[in-house]
Amino acid sequence: MPQPPVTRRDALRGLAVVAAGLAAACDAAPVPPEAVVPLADLAAGRRVRVLVGGKPVEVVSDAGAIHARYLVCTHMGCLVTWHEDRERYVCACHDGLFTRSGRPVGGPATEPLVEVPFTLEAGEVVFRRPGGA
Repeated sequence: MPQPPVTRRDALRGLAVVAAGLAAACDAAPVPPEAVVPLADLAAGRRVRVLVGGKPVEVVSDAGAIHARYLVCTHMGCLVTWHEDRERYVCACHDGLFTRSGRPVGGPATEPLVEVPFTLEAGEVVFRRPGGA
């Protein structure tokens, strides 16, 4: 006996079921972290550098709060480094200056250093790619 033809509605329903199954499978799979910093490594104001999205990030505990920011100047994208003696981040290219919190206070930059989102998981600072990609 011949099978009835597949209607457009039947095909769309089938595709919706497959898409829902794929979405559920993707949501269930854990996303591996891109970088991890144990909280113990941040003791006594120690600064830890990691790569997130291919860019250098500094993680520091300051007054009990964890901060993570890209070490990239917001003026032209040059690297900045923390200078303890000056209590400033200093841009290697144009001598831009940023405060401990990343706010610009000298040089050509007008925007603060960009904060990097993270989560605290089981005693670690965890960085994941946006969207889990």
